[in-house]
Amino acid sequence: MKKIRQNIRHYYSNIRSKNPIFRRFIIIKNQLIIPLIIKILIIIIITLLISFFIVKITKPQLIDQYYQKTSKFFYKITGIESRIISKITIKGNDKISDQEIINIIKDIEAKSLIKNKENFQPLIHDIIDEIRIRIPWITKIRINRKLPNELDIIVEEFQPFAILQNGEKSFLVDNSGNNIFYNKNDQYQDLLIISGQDAIRNIASLFNILSTNNFIVNDIYSASWVGKRRWDITLNNGLIIKLPEEGVYKAWQKLNELINISGFTINLEIIDLRIKDKIYLKYKDKTAKELMKVGL
Repeated sequence: MKKIRQNIRHYYSNIRSKNPIFRRFIIIKNQLIIPLIIKILIIIIITLLISFFIVKITKPQLIDQYYQKTSKFFYKITGIESRIISKITIKGNDKISDQEIINIIKDIEAKSLIKNKENFQPLIHDIIDEIRIRIPWITKIRINRKLPNELDIIVEEFQPFAILQNGEKSFLVDNSGNNIFYNKNDQYQDLLIISGQDAIRNIASLFNILSTNNFIVNDIYSASWVGKRRWDITLNNGLIIKLPEEGVYKAWQKLNELINISGFTINLEIIDLRIKDKIYLKYKDKTAKELMKVGL
């Protein structure tokens, strides 16, 4: 086979070198025909581009109509125009069951079929909006479509940081201050309790303060936003810590040092850090002690 190919090449080479008509044709092709074809193609492409931009500027609706028609035709011939979802994969959910999310998707899917929507994109947007409304526990949701009709859903759930008491109502709040209604579920009864006017607006700052000292955090019962400017922290043993309005992080670090001193909190009722460079200690027997120049 290899020898045959070599013979053909040799024969073709002889014709090209000895036949004047063939040589003339090759010259015309290389010097005239091919350059002419290239020029014609360039002119056609430039003409199409100019025409497209003119139509896009003067009559954009024509472009949109053409896009919709070609998209519909493409979906039809590839078999992906159906809005019936064949498979749903859900990741990231812990508290919310797959079925809760699937039920919402099926509801939206049925409404979409009734309205006879033409493509999947509006359907996906409707699903995201409805899940956010009906399942407040889901804070973020991303939906990816796998052709033809599969959905990959990735969610992030609400992570409770504390219980916010607002009059007779209670809410679960995360570390950014987002909240959802709390129905007294025992699962969250050990969370930090937060109270005080406008406390919800300052939850992020409280979280940042507490995150610098996990040792104390484990013993905190509640936090109260006082006078719209500072926090009072109450520990599980009833000890109250009055934090300053300014220099909170330094005060919190010094508090950590003091509480780690063996026996320091015995009979202690209040640790007052509100005044710079001073710590006031109030004991349950009503005696008071002042620590000055402690480097706060």
